Amino acid sequence: MVAIVAIFQFGTGEAQQWLKAEYAEHKAQLAALQGGGWPEGRSGQRIAALAERLGEPGAAHVRRYWEVLCWLVVEAEETLLEQSDGNVEFDRTKIAAAFDELDTLHAALGTAGFAQLERLLPFSRNDYWELSELKERVQRD
Repeated sequence: MVAIVAIFQFGTGEAQQWLKAEYAEHKAQLAALQGGGWPEGRSGQRIAALAERLGEPGAAHVRRYWEVLCWLVVEAEETLLEQSDGNVEFDRTKIAAAFDELDTLHAALGTAGFAQLERLLPFSRNDYWELSELKERVQRD
């Protein structure tokens, strides 16, 4: 029994470290996007190229979609980190509005444009799970 508790404690600590590392990466992406640039790395380069091919207003939709999605991922990660500390705080109205804006931007990009963007976004399945948990929490609470 002691071994199981020790394994659980170790796993929880590792998960917290991993979440904190992802949170820092996503905050850096968000800062770059909010600063008018593209995040460094392969995804940033590829999405910038896509935005250039789409021209205006497509490029503006691409940038804003990534920015809003990244902001939501950061909010989701903050919520998970706060939950582990027992002190969850979030702005339900602002988060719900961001999810609505994502839907509007998705429609503005069209099926083909969104499909191209979605393939290039640097978010994992886990990030999308975090978003679904946040959305459910906002709708529930």
